[in-house]
This record gives sequence, structure tokens and C-alpha cells, in this order.
Amino acid sequence: MVLVFLAASCHNRENALLQKHKDNISPVQHLVTIEGSNDFYAFTMPEQHRTNLPLFVLIDPHGNGRLAIDKFRTALQDYRFVAIGLNNVRNNTPHYDILIKKAVSKAINELPADKACIFYCGFSGGARMAFQYALTNDCKGVIMCGAGPQKNTEEQIKFPMVNVSGYRDFNFIEQYYSPDSYLAMRPDFISLYFDGKHEWPPTDIIKESISFLMLKSGLQKNITEKPENNIKTILDKIDSLLSARDYMQAFKILEKSYKTCNDNNQEILMSELRKMKNDKDFKTYFLSFENILRDEITRSQDYYRCLFTESTNWWITEIAEIDGKSEDSADPLLACSYARTRAYLGVLLYSVTSSFVNNQRDEKLTEKLMAIYENLEPENPDVYYLKSLNALRQSDTASCLDYLEKSKKLGFSDFSLLKKNYPEKVYRKVFITE
Repeated sequence: MVLVFLAASCHNRENALLQKHKDNISPVQHLVTIEGSNDFYAFTMPEQHRTNLPLFVLIDPHGNGRLAIDKFRTALQDYRFVAIGLNNVRNNTPHYDILIKKAVSKAINELPADKACIFYCGFSGGARMAFQYALTNDCKGVIMCGAGPQKNTEEQIKFPMVNVSGYRDFNFIEQYYSPDSYLAMRPDFISLYFDGKHEWPPTDIIKESISFLMLKSGLQKNITEKPENNIKTILDKIDSLLSARDYMQAFKILEKSYKTCNDNNQEILMSELRKMKNDKDFKTYFLSFENILRDEITRSQDYYRCLFTESTNWWITEIAEIDGKSEDSADPLLACSYARTRAYLGVLLYSVTSSFVNNQRDEKLTEKLMAIYENLEPENPDVYYLKSLNALRQSDTASCLDYLEKSKKLGFSDFSLLKKNYPEKVYRKVFITE
């Protein structure tokens, strides 16, 4: 009865949110749920189509299909496609490939979607699932946001691909390649970066990613806002970025241009690339950038060891130093590197602390890990969820409920974890109000 109550309550709230969402979208966009299915939200245009449209399958790591749809909504103004955001596929979902296949089949049957033109896109763990699924299924292209393909899988990729990450994303290194890499010359592969952290990318980057995939898949007819192809305008923008010493963005604009341009401009752009790569300041910038990345990898490995060897007070001092360096505007490359390190520590601490709590290993070390985690991310609901769970394991019901209440106030809402790890009568006291 309780589970039925929870499901009905969530479903009712979701319907209310969906209706409110429908009321606020622009007339050229249409958000729907397929009748009889809560597996995904679909997103298409209301007018009739003479032909079926490309289908984008969107995977959020927390199974928030509506959030994924929201990120792609405005792109419909410039591109013609159908999208579905999956609700039943999230991090650690078993047999996610079966669920994706089922959703795709349903979308093809009930939406104006072309079964021969399917793209997959995801963020973080959702990106990894999208990529893995695409490797063994029909696919026109993939967008990986906040995560990169596994090492040594590039030769398996038989479709156009876009990697997207923020400069402060802890997974940035997975997507980076130098201007001298063979990937910089692979015509159907590109990495795009934005000023941000580990998050779904902004609308302009999503549009740029869709544009690249459609151009590389021969779907120019689906692009209503044509990309810039005036060679003088492109070169002027590159020169402006070089003058501002923004060598990364200058290279990225040039890379996208020579990978998507018409044959008439190919030689001009390749000549510009050769000139850019021979520029002394350009080479110095990327040499420095890649040295910072190498130091970052070493730093991450050292910090993992320090979780077990250094004291809480040492970590409090170290976190303060990381914060100072990540906010140093005098050296933006190093600042981004330390911001990535800080974000990496958050993920690392969640993973290690969760393992210790769930396996009831070394209570003293567990307490230290939780203290470090709380100092690093005092507003993260996962910190207090783990403290609550640890108190439950110690039969400290009062502390368990106090920490769970704090976790809820900060936004914790993962009912699958609650149902898995807590007695029903415990989590109901905090999350269910009769």
C-alpha cells in the first residue's frame, strides 16, 4: 500500500509539473507523454510532417527525462527533429540497453521518427550509456556531455561524434586532445568546450553539437539556421581570438570550420591551421596547458592516497588552498585545473565514503571521510544522506533522522536509495507526510 501511495503521489505531482511545463513552452514546441507510458517524455513539433524526422535519444544520469528535454527544447527552433528524454534509465540501471531499445521502438511506432536516423546523447553516466549503446546498435551520431569515450575505443566509433565539457568539469581530461592529435584531423569527430562545470551544456553548445552531427550525417535540410560559412567572417573571428590570446577557442572554431566547410574553403582553412600550429605563442600555450593536465592527473592520484594517510585537519587546510588556487584570476588555466580537482574530490569522497558506510568498514576512518566530505561540500545533500545511513548502521535512530531531514532540506530525493537502504518506517518519518 505504501509503495502504491508513493507511486501515485509522484505520478500526480509529475502530471501537474508537466501541465505547467506545457503551458510555458513556445507555440512551435510540443512536449508530450506517450499514452500508457511513463518511460520517457517526447518532444516534437505540432505541425504535420510529410516525412519522419531524426530522433534524438537523451539520457540524464538521474533518469530525469524532462530535464534532458528542457536542455534541447530551444534547439528545435533551428533544427527539425524529434527527441525523447528517458525516465527509466539512470546511473547503475541494470540492463539499460534493453530499456533504451524498448523506448526507441515505442518512439518510432508512435512519433514521426525516422528509424534509420537515430542519434544518442547523454550527460555524465548517461553519456557513457549512450556511447556504449551506440557502439552495438544502428546510430547516426553521438553527443557525449560531461564524459568521454573509453580509452582505445576511437577505432570502434563508426559514426560522427561530439564530446562536450566545461573547462571546470572533472571529466574534461577524458575529452581533451591536442591540436597535433590525429583526432584533430578526424573529420567526423570533435570536442567542444564551454565555460562551466560538470553539467548539461548551455543551449548554444547543444545547437553547435546538433549542427555538427547533422552536417556530418548529410542532414543539411533539417537545419533552418545555417552555420556561418563566410570564410572572411570565420578568419576575422579567429584573428580576434588569437589577439585576445584565447588560443583554445581560436583552434576550436578553426577545427569545426575545416571539418564542416565546403571544398572551396578547405585549403584556405588548412593553410590557416598550419600557420596557427607554427605560431610560437600558440605552441607555448598548449605546452603549458598540457603540463597542467599532467600535473592534475598526478595530483588526483596523490589525493586519493592522502584520504587514507592524512588527518582531517590536514585536509581542511588543503581544501582551503585548493579553493584559493581555483579562484586565482591571475592564472585562469591553473584555476580551472584546481576547480576540476575540487570537483574530482567530491566524486571520489562520495564513492569511497559510500563504500565504507555500506560495508561498515573501519568506523574511525569512515568518520574521518565523512568529516572531510562535509568540509568540502557542506551544502551537498549526499553528505548528510551518508551520515544518516552511517548512523542507521550504528543503530543511532535520532541522528539518522536528523541527518536525513537535513539531506531532504538540501534536495535529496532519491527514493530508490531510500527504499533500498532504509526500513520503510524510518524514511517515511522524513519524506512522507500523511
